[in-house]
Amino acid sequence: MVAVYTCGALLSVTAAYVVAGLAAFTEIGSFVVLSAIPAAADAAASPWSWVTRFSGQFFLALLLYGTAALLGRSATMRRRYTEIVELRAAEVAGNLRARTDAALAEERTRMARELHDVAAHHLTALIVQATVVERMLDRDPDAARRAAAAIRTEGKSALGNLRSVVGTLRESQPIEPGGAAVPGLQGISELVAGHPNSRNRPELIVSGEAGDLSAAAELTLYRVTQEALSNARDHAPGAPVTIRIDHRTEGSVLEVRNGPPAAGPAPADRHHRGFGLIGMRERAGLIGAALDAGPTPDGGWSVKLTVPRQSGRLS
Repeated sequence: MVAVYTCGALLSVTAAYVVAGLAAFTEIGSFVVLSAIPAAADAAASPWSWVTRFSGQFFLALLLYGTAALLGRSATMRRRYTEIVELRAAEVAGNLRARTDAALAEERTRMARELHDVAAHHLTALIVQATVVERMLDRDPDAARRAAAAIRTEGKSALGNLRSVVGTLRESQPIEPGGAAVPGLQGISELVAGHPNSRNRPELIVSGEAGDLSAAAELTLYRVTQEALSNARDHAPGAPVTIRIDHRTEGSVLEVRNGPPAAGPAPADRHHRGFGLIGMRERAGLIGAALDAGPTPDGGWSVKLTVPRQSGRLS
């Protein structure tokens, strides 16, 4: 039985059962030679007695050796199944590591874009404010002094944002709690309040309650507003800008609309601009939002972002 079990564990199914049959045949042959023939030669013994013994021994041998072969095959199948499970577990772990690495690389790419947008926005504002200071230095020293203070504040804000993003890109560890706050809806109000030209400051209209917008959704609303304002400042200087944020039951709708340029579009350095509509659409796609942008009937431009409720929630 041990030999048949070993053959069942090492050989194929057919070979294992052939070995079991040969073992049973050998035992039955031995039984016939050693027991059945002497019993038949005994005249006092009944012919049916040895036939009964022969049949019982035959079925017992088939049962024992067939079971041994079956147990050997079962042990082999269990061992192979365990190897397959371990192999699949290793593949799943490898795929998980690959997805994690890809997610980290994508997140760092997104942070790099954040860095580019932050730098472009702050530097554009600093250039505009420096121009105001230069023009008003002789005519209105007080206004120039206030503009210089605004430049200092803007510079500190830019430095803080750049340190936050660059520090995150340099470190391989995740961002610790208590770092720089992620800009959101409150940041949109600060963008409007900190506009360099107070006489042509964008108009902010907010209706409804924001509700439970996620941080990712608020960040997208802020960044789209920031990029739309930068585009309006570059392509339609002096044009009136209106920012409407409508919080509805099904979601929040942001629309940044500017009128036609007062004196033609200002020349812009396309090599040092933000990601424009492409970056806006990528940000919208990350949280399942929809972005529409295009010219308006009066010759201006409109950017409309629709953020559905419960969007941007990452598990």
